[in-house]
Amino acid sequence: MRVPKISTNPTIPQGLRMNSIHKIKMTVPRVPVIIPVALIGCLGAIFVVSGITFLFTWNDFLVSIIHNQLKVTAGSKTFQMWRDTPVPQYMSFYFFNWTNHEKLGSETPTFDELGPYKFNIVEKKTDLVYNENGTLTFRIQRFWYFDEENSLGSLDDEVYTLNAVAKTAANSIKNWNGLMRRSLSFTMGTFGTRIHIFKKVGELLFDGYSDPLLATASKMPAFSGLSVPFDKFGWFYKRNGSTAFDGLFNMDTGENGVENVGVLRRWNNKNTTGFFEGGCSMLNGSAGELFPPELEKSKGIQMFSADLCRSIKLTYSEEVESYGLKGYKFAGDEYTFDNGTLDPANACFCDGDYPYYREQVSGMHPVAERHTLYITLEPTFGIPMDVAARFQINILLTPDDVISVFKEAPTIYFPMIWFEHRAGITPEMAAEVRFALAATTWNIYIALANGFLGAALLSWSSYILVKSRQRSGVSPKDAEELKIGSLQNAYPQGKELKEMQSLIAAVD
Repeated sequence: MRVPKISTNPTIPQGLRMNSIHKIKMTVPRVPVIIPVALIGCLGAIFVVSGITFLFTWNDFLVSIIHNQLKVTAGSKTFQMWRDTPVPQYMSFYFFNWTNHEKLGSETPTFDELGPYKFNIVEKKTDLVYNENGTLTFRIQRFWYFDEENSLGSLDDEVYTLNAVAKTAANSIKNWNGLMRRSLSFTMGTFGTRIHIFKKVGELLFDGYSDPLLATASKMPAFSGLSVPFDKFGWFYKRNGSTAFDGLFNMDTGENGVENVGVLRRWNNKNTTGFFEGGCSMLNGSAGELFPPELEKSKGIQMFSADLCRSIKLTYSEEVESYGLKGYKFAGDEYTFDNGTLDPANACFCDGDYPYYREQVSGMHPVAERHTLYITLEPTFGIPMDVAARFQINILLTPDDVISVFKEAPTIYFPMIWFEHRAGITPEMAAEVRFALAATTWNIYIALANGFLGAALLSWSSYILVKSRQRSGVSPKDAEELKIGSLQNAYPQGKELKEMQSLIAAVD
């Protein structure tokens, strides 16, 4: 019997031969690539779709969230900042010192401006009540703290000014009968009342000063028709820490639409002020601190001032920038305190501006940058950036044919005091607003990133699928060459081609 001869290559160790055979067998099966490539392609499609979705929905989604935070509802960001105002506030007072008070009638009244007397303000809202109609009722409490370091003078400075108590008393009974008016004139003579007074700044502001006319008016039956709310007089007497002075406010929270946030609905339980006639008595615009988003330059803004007992309209002035934020500046103009000369609708504001009377006094130097009332708002969200509420108190001085103190008085608007209430956004708050504004543009970048990534994955998966199809059509001859190439790569470097061919023969 002939035994078959087993041919082996003595130069190839048995272990190496087996390892090589194993390697050759591992290269023969084709790995199915269609499933992972298809999954990657699907992932790319998801990225593309999500990018398109972000592009068209992200901004509306984010704005909806921000608008909810702009509403004055419990727990909102706006409510927290509005209730306990974190914005630094201060008020500066300036007095007109009457330097030629002894020469009234013979000389033009002349004034020197004293101040500023600066007070830092801490403000909070009290007596909060949410109503079912989407409004909020509240009071404002403010505390003034004298800032001597940043003031130009002390509260002990003395000022010559018009006797406001005497003039108010004379105006209060100007329509009474002659007997009552002569009684007041006699009483003033008895008390030594003069047309001017000389008082300390602190007394004219918060401390108040006593006047015998106040005590007389509150005690004498003849003057029972007069309302005398205080025992002293001062422009801000009993106002420090008071919750009642500014009145009772009823404001829209924005639940009826964010475009209504901050709108004043009622003041002291009425929708009119009661201080003026007709439309001039209406409550219009904001309660003074909150404004709706998406402001338009052409419309201007309206706001209510409890100090003036009226609403005022500010018109667009210019675009400004602060802490990297763009702001619309709305300022008072010649129409803001017009008395009907420019706009007949303002005729019912009997205390309107009379430029003619400014020419009858000396020492007033109006400068727009220093005296203009304005408020700067971030237009997208309506957030106040810079506020300068500037007002001046004047008293109309007129002659009186019965009250002897005022018989020789000229007809002028007498300047008493002017003040500015300032508040501005902090760098930290500005950074939060910038972040919110930037977030509204993220949809573009997210959409682009998702789109590029999705397109890249789709392109790669398409490329792999095409290459896979091409490889599936390889001929037997090409396959044999591919197998030899695989062995060449697998076999140790430095071996002769002859040895590799022997190895293939042994495997076959």
